[in-house]
Amino acid sequence: MILYVPFVTILNSRRLKWIEIRKRLLKFIALFAMFGVVNYVFDYVFRPSNIDLFRAFSNALGLSFGISFVDVIFLKKKNESHIIYK
Repeated sequence: MILYVPFVTILNSRRLKWIEIRKRLLKFIALFAMFGVVNYVFDYVFRPSNIDLFRAFSNALGLSFGISFVDVIFLKKKNESHIIYK
């Protein structure tokens, strides 16, 4: 499951236009930075003796990836059988 979701996301993102991929990547980077900083600040305030940057940024990575690319995982191939040629 850990390798399946990113792999399927990369395969399905080939169907998207470049501008859509760019928007999603910018959203991913912004969310990753925001969640990482917020997680670090909460650790600093509530547990200053036990700050774990790996845990903070791994949570941020998962959340930002999930929010940015959740619908890309479920993209289906376009079915062209419904097109009627005249």
